[in-house]
Amino acid sequence: MKTSLAALLAAFLLSAVAPVFGASALKQIGEFNVPEANQGVGVDDRYFYAVDNQTIAKYDKKTGKLAGKWQGPKEGPILHLDSALLMDGKIFCAHSNYPDWPMTSSLEIWDAATMLHVGKP
Repeated sequence: MKTSLAALLAAFLLSAVAPVFGASALKQIGEFNVPEANQGVGVDDRYFYAVDNQTIAKYDKKTGKLAGKWQGPKEGPILHLDSALLMDGKIFCAHSNYPDWPMTSSLEIWDAATMLHVGKP
């Protein structure tokens, strides 16, 4: 299921941009087992970043090998990450206190090179 989520997301994103670049067919070039890909995946030129509730795992796009990982403590303060965007060497993730109530949310930032949480904007 986890691998399927990552493959499905990649296929969806590629199918959305392929017509823009004139590509008429897509070809799968790899498939990796990514246990952390439960909430989202972000990419940069060399790595993809799989997101789970309290984990961000960094994988080499060519080999699929784990290249780094951030793991938050079970008690928080990071409780439920659910997306990833890579920009300017930073990983931006949406965060919430799901399933707690009242609901609160934040944007959290990590340094993609070191995988260290660097705070909020």
